[in-house]
Amino acid sequence: MVCSERCATDASQLDEMNRRALRIYGIGVTKQRVPLVPIMWGALALLFGGFGVFQYFHRGQIDWFFLLFGLVMAV
Repeated sequence: MVCSERCATDASQLDEMNRRALRIYGIGVTKQRVPLVPIMWGALALLFGGFGVFQYFHRGQIDWFFLLFGLVMAV
């Protein structure tokens, strides 16, 4: 309920702003979203752990930093 046409315009703009904010932040959305954060951590764990293993086969010595960093990221 509004008091005038000007207030009706303002109210409709505020309503649209609220709907967009809800959509942006995913509030009230039932659609499943891809869990990007765990996927990213897993990819980085594989990257660093794989690089540590590669260094072992390439240089013949274990690169503890990359192996441990990959393990920490996996956990």
